[in-house]
Amino acid sequence: MLLKITTKNPVEEISFFIYKGDKILLRWFTQEIEMNLRGHATLFTDHCLKSILNYPKSYFNMV
Repeated sequence: MLLKITTKNPVEEISFFIYKGDKILLRWFTQEIEMNLRGHATLFTDHCLKSILNYPKSYFNMV
């Protein structure tokens, strides 16, 4: 489902955050595949979680 969402957006990479218990996990996608790690998408997601959604740093965990 996440890859399908990614193919409908005209950007090179997209990250999604997923709630898992008391952690927030990240997943990264390009138009074709899921990636292990994407720098810019990670930084942007971290910025959104902290600045827009007001999550404290302790909630941000990359897996």
